[in-house]
Order: sequence, then structure tokens, then C-alpha cells
Amino acid sequence: GAFVVTNDPTISACGELGVNTETYVLNQAVADVSTCFVIVNNSVNLDCRGYNVSFGTAGGASYGILNNGGYDNLTVRNCALRSGNGAATGEGIAIHIADSAAGSHNNTINNNTMIINNPTASNYALGLYGVVNSNITNNNITLNGTSTLYGIIANVGAQNNTIRNNTIAMQATGSTAWGIRLVTTEDNFNTMINNSFRINASNTANGIRVDSFNNSMINNSIVTNGTTSANYGILVLSVSGNYLEGNHIRTDGTGANYPIF
Repeated sequence: GAFVVTNDPTISACGELGVNTETYVLNQAVADVSTCFVIVNNSVNLDCRGYNVSFGTAGGASYGILNNGGYDNLTVRNCALRSGNGAATGEGIAIHIADSAAGSHNNTINNNTMIINNPTASNYALGLYGVVNSNITNNNITLNGTSTLYGIIANVGAQNNTIRNNTIAMQATGSTAWGIRLVTTEDNFNTMINNSFRINASNTANGIRVDSFNNSMINNSIVTNGTTSANYGILVLSVSGNYLEGNHIRTDGTGANYPIF
């Protein structure tokens, strides 16, 4: 079960992280049958120092790092987050940050590896729900599964975030894959720059999909391969004020191919 880490900044097991402004440093690989780390205060810093953080080792819905209280100023760096044993029987989500009311502000997700294998439910590696003014940089994201997959999903008012220098590789067998998806018309003023996507799907393969306003997509490298439906490099739906520049896109699917739509 989870415990509250209080004073010692060196941690060797999963649990709740709740000391304001503390920097927690992982000193060994850790694992949990469900969710590993739960954030319970503002200004929590976690440095995994490259150690593995395995979660969902018993299957079922699980998280590597969960901040569903909308706490601000979270920093997560140098973590190797893996859904347990490639056997997630539901959602296996590496990092989930959520606050659809006041918003979760000023978070930093930097230099992490997120590997999600074989979820049987629709799944994403990084969820930004109501996240504002945050930086998502230098992360390596890999997803393999049979249901709809999202590398990064932004929803319910995710605004003014910078998603930079991330690598996203996905293999969706029998389903659809989205590298980055901005879901609602409230997810505005986000910048996606210098990211690399390689998206393979048996259905639709999508690099970036934007359903919102005033976002920037700059110098991204996108390769999509879908085998039974349309393939999109960048898909912008019924919105205005979005800016695209210098993106390198190749759509190689067997269906219709749209570098920009």
C-alpha cells in the first residue's frame, strides 16, 4: 500500500510524495501492482536518476505518476516509466496530471522514458488535463497496443504549454494512434516544436491532431503509416489561429495520405 514520504528525500519504494518544495531522489528501481507515485502537494520534485518505475504489474487501470489533485509546480525528471511486464489489462498511464477547474500550473516533465505495452483499453502515456504554463521536454515515449493509443493527450483547458524535443513511437495493432492530440476547443496557445513522431497503426495513423485555437506546430518531424484508413501528418479541424512552420512530414499509409489537413 501507499505511504506518505515525509522528511527523507531519498526514496526506495512507491508511495505518496507530499512535502512542499522537496526534491525526492530515487535510489533503486521500484514497482507497484497498481499506481506507483501519487502527488499530494504543490511544488514536489521527483528525480528518478534513470531508475525503472514499473506500475500496473497486476494489470488493470494504473499510473506511474498520478497528480489528480491539480497540484502545481510538479517536476518529474529522469524516470524510466514502464507499464508492468507488458501485461496491462486496462489503462496503463505513465504520467497523469489533472485539474479541470483551477488548472495545474507550471509543471516540468523532462528527460523521462515512458513505455506502455499491451493495454487493452484506450490508453495514453502522458495526460495533461487542465494543465497550464507547463514544459514537456526531451521525453521518449513508446506505446504498443491493440486499442486506440495517444502519446500525449491535452484536454479540458490545457493552455500555454510547450511540448518540445520529444520522441514518440507508436504501434497500434487493429486500432488508431495519435502522437499528440489536443481534444477540445479550450486547449489553446500550446506550442509543439522539434518533436519526432513515428506512428504505425492498422487503422488511422496521426502525428498531431488539433481541435482548438492559436496553437503553434514548428519544426516537427512526422512519419505516419496506417494500413486500412487515412493517414494524417497534422490534422487541424474547424478552428482558426493555428500556426505551422517548417514541419517535415511523410505519410506512407496504404489508404489516403494527408501530410496536412
